[in-house]
Amino acid sequence: MEEKRALFFLILHLAHEDKGFNEKESFWKRVKDNDNLDFEPGKKYKYSNLSYAMLGQILEFVSKKSLFELFQDEINKSLGIDSKELRFDYIENEDYASGYLKRWSFINFAKYFVVNSEMYSDYEDGWLKLNQHNVDYKAMGGLITNAKSVGLFLQDLLKEESKLLKPETKKLLNQVAKNNDGEEAEMTLGRHVGELGGAGFHCEMRIYPDKKIGSIVMTNSTTFDVKNFLNKVDVVF
Repeated sequence: MEEKRALFFLILHLAHEDKGFNEKESFWKRVKDNDNLDFEPGKKYKYSNLSYAMLGQILEFVSKKSLFELFQDEINKSLGIDSKELRFDYIENEDYASGYLKRWSFINFAKYFVVNSEMYSDYEDGWLKLNQHNVDYKAMGGLITNAKSVGLFLQDLLKEESKLLKPETKKLLNQVAKNNDGEEAEMTLGRHVGELGGAGFHCEMRIYPDKKIGSIVMTNSTTFDVKNFLNKVDVVF
């Protein structure tokens, strides 16, 4: 690990997003050239899309399949989800929700510095419409789906015998990760703990294993308070 530490971090740390890479460089340049870590793997938590981008590359290399093929074989078929409703690219002439940014918001102002102008369209009643786009690496947030499909995924996780995961694997998915000093991170082994959103979208899903229920909200606005919404809805159950 002394000569090329950046290429020998554990896959476990990728799933926990605590591998310590500097995120200022492009994906392939980091993998090929960067042998310096910001911190030792497992030392602390740092949100990073690179972790899942690399996991996706590993999965495709080992399986000799694309992520789309893997999802179709391992998830869609197992849960009875149509290939149109859980995929990594847009289907021509199909209807999709568009993401929106509020005109008077920090993220709308910041877009000029972080995204290409081709990503956004015109304003509609004070909201900037975003055009359809795919991320560079599918595994780091490129999944295109709907609440129904995610609901089927959550239902499977709540079953005593999951079709997707072994009991020990499911336990790891719900277990909050810890760094080398025993401090909790905002991750489980493969799941971020907290709300997330993409360009023009804001989503959150929850599971309550003891009550055997789950909840999910997917919105096409980055200003919608999904956390507060589910806090109010979930107490009903």
